[in-house]
Amino acid sequence: IDGANKGTYGILAFAIPQDDQRIVYINGSRRTGRSLELNIITLNDGKLNFSLKNFEIPSRRAAESLFIDLKLSKDGSLVFYANSYLVILDISNPELPGLELEYNLRSIRTYAYTLSKDENILYWFGLTIDNQKKLLVLNVSDIKSPQVLSSIILGQQNSESTEPIELSADSETLFIGFSNGMLLIDVRVPSQAALSGYIYFRNEMNAPRFTNRSNLVFTASLTGITSYNIT
Repeated sequence: IDGANKGTYGILAFAIPQDDQRIVYINGSRRTGRSLELNIITLNDGKLNFSLKNFEIPSRRAAESLFIDLKLSKDGSLVFYANSYLVILDISNPELPGLELEYNLRSIRTYAYTLSKDENILYWFGLTIDNQKKLLVLNVSDIKSPQVLSSIILGQQNSESTEPIELSADSETLFIGFSNGMLLIDVRVPSQAALSGYIYFRNEMNAPRFTNRSNLVFTASLTGITSYNIT
């Protein structure tokens, strides 16, 4: 898949559903003034067949479009992506996607977001228009009408996030990674999300990963791989 040809300026994000039968990706378009385009490819005996190609989707300023995190629902029927807006598309019919939601996050940049196991709660972490790092907890059980359950300001923009955000296996704690540590957010009651702790890493870390029981976290840095007990 060529992500840098005369018609596009790069593949910005992609996702693969659990059945591994399709690839869904977003590219930036030069054809329509640096807008965003959705593409769906069906995998068949090693061949790439486009179910959908260059479908223009809602986007904002070009600079915001460079920060995108793309996710699919478990059944592969919904596409979630976020930059300054959260957008949800129905791709149950890949040849005719439908716009379900375009929600203003009032942000400059999305760092990362994740969904609860039942896909009813969305946890969004990003940089707001007033230059603050913010966690937003949204009820998306009705995807056409999301409800804000809670929000937390996590400080001013003074260091880049490494962008990981993960929900513990018991769905009680949200982990947000930074270059020198990780915030722990108590989300046992999503409408009362609260900062519960901070883990400081001695070495600059990248992309923490958690065990299935969520009691260990592994981080990678230039000095190697380190494990932390976060019970």
